[in-house]
Amino acid sequence: MKSTIARILLAALLGLLPASALFTPCSLDAQSSKPPVVVGPDAQRNALKSLRSQIVLFQNSTHVAPNYGAAGYAIVWRQFQSLRAAYDSFKSTLTAQQLAAGANDFAELDAGLDVIQEAFTDYQNETGPGYSSPSSFLHLCHVLDRATAVWSQKLETDCSSLRIAG
Repeated sequence: MKSTIARILLAALLGLLPASALFTPCSLDAQSSKPPVVVGPDAQRNALKSLRSQIVLFQNSTHVAPNYGAAGYAIVWRQFQSLRAAYDSFKSTLTAQQLAAGANDFAELDAGLDVIQEAFTDYQNETGPGYSSPSSFLHLCHVLDRATAVWSQKLETDCSSLRIAG
């Protein structure tokens, strides 16, 4: 478990797996069955603000969840799902031009969330259903917190370079 989580953290720290862009289609239009929603800058700003808030909530959950014993995993998992939903909502506010200009950046951010999600799967595979090792869970929470910080930094860099209102 520690080697898998260490691998995930290392990949995240090295730039959220830039090699993943090689295996990801360059156009986000091909990945989505829905046409992009046309919205104004206020909706985009609000969606980014909501995403930033969700990042903070998720990271806070990684700090407090170990205090909740076996229920802590469910708390962190729910917050991660909310983070992913907030990110998807944010992406739905982007213009076609922003999506095209940032296709590789958004593919890397998507891959980064997938890598973070793998940590949950690895933890479940390591501990087995219904069993929770307090030290393993604490380690998982630490890795999730650090990986999310790196992911958030990448998000901010990408939004700035694409001049996304924030």
